[in-house]
Amino acid sequence: MNTKKIFFSILLMLGSSFSLAAGWNNAGKLEGVYVDLRDGNQRILFSHESKTNPGNQCTSGSDYYELQNVSDSDLTNQAYALLLSLNATGKRVRVYLDGCGDTGWPLARIVDSINVGQ
Repeated sequence: MNTKKIFFSILLMLGSSFSLAAGWNNAGKLEGVYVDLRDGNQRILFSHESKTNPGNQCTSGSDYYELQNVSDSDLTNQAYALLLSLNATGKRVRVYLDGCGDTGWPLARIVDSINVGQ
C-alpha cells in the first residue's frame, strides 16, 4: 500500500463534545500499533514518541493513544492500515487528542502526517 495514495489524515469525530484540554501532541514517530480484543474492550491502541495526557485527565496515563472503535468497519480497517503503514515507514505524525477512551487512554481524534517534517 502506497502511503502517499491513502488518506494522510483520518478524522475521527466520534462525538460532538470536546474537552478544554484537547489539542495536538508534538510530532514524532509511532512506536507500535496494538489491537485490544478483550471482551468489551475491542479497540486499536498505538504508542507515539510524544507521550501526552491532555490536562492529565486520562487515568491510564499517556503510554498509549486509543482509536475508539467506530461502527463503520471499513473506516476502522483503513485507520488500522494507515497506522501500520506509518509505523512501518517511520513517518513522523502528530495526533489530535481529545478526551479519554473507555479504558482511560487519551483518545486520538485525528492522525496527521501532512506537512509534518521528517
